[in-house]
Amino acid sequence: MIIQLRRTGVVAAPEARLERARQDFARQHCVYVPQFLHPELATSIRRRMHQAPFEERHHTDLDGRVVDLLMCDDAVHGRLHFLVNDRRFFELLQRLTGCAPINCFAGVVSRRGARGADTYAWHDDEDGNNLLAMSLDLSDGRFGGGRLQVREADTGLQTFDGASRGPGDAFIFRIAANLEHQVTLISGAMPRTVFAGWFRETPDYRTWLAASVDRREVKEATWGRR
Repeated sequence: MIIQLRRTGVVAAPEARLERARQDFARQHCVYVPQFLHPELATSIRRRMHQAPFEERHHTDLDGRVVDLLMCDDAVHGRLHFLVNDRRFFELLQRLTGCAPINCFAGVVSRRGARGADTYAWHDDEDGNNLLAMSLDLSDGRFGGGRLQVREADTGLQTFDGASRGPGDAFIFRIAANLEHQVTLISGAMPRTVFAGWFRETPDYRTWLAASVDRREVKEATWGRR
């Protein structure tokens, strides 16, 4: 264990283990965090997700034809955001990665299966505000493919290539103009389900939460007129 989110808050490994993780991140621009979400908590969230609806989403901002499924369950999204937007967790990440102060995390739960033409092509997610990205595995089991890869944009040198070993595991990686990442194709019958998003400098979590509620209310009102 390096860092783990529990019902009672965040727990960190001893300083020596954190230092090894810091060195890994400095070299790879990514760190693999096994059992980032406590197993009991991961099971509870995944059980609720079994009842959640998913809707198709098209990524027009990425090269190629990328289609996945977006979870439509505000309660699950709210619980995950509450767990991750923890000030002590942000401080641990800043020590681990050397990034600027983090003030919020924003993400969504999405699912992708084995669809041969779909691929998350190399991209950087750099917008002047995103500091780090995270992908948290919430799948029902081990899936084939779906490897996270990170590379230097100018040289093409790949610095990281890894796959989750099970639900609750996470990858945290650097966002920068000189770095790109991609997720390889999924293979086999088990889909890949993740809670993925970005750690950001602005806004703070309360401001982001208020804005997200406003956006949901506008969307629901629009659906109601259809």
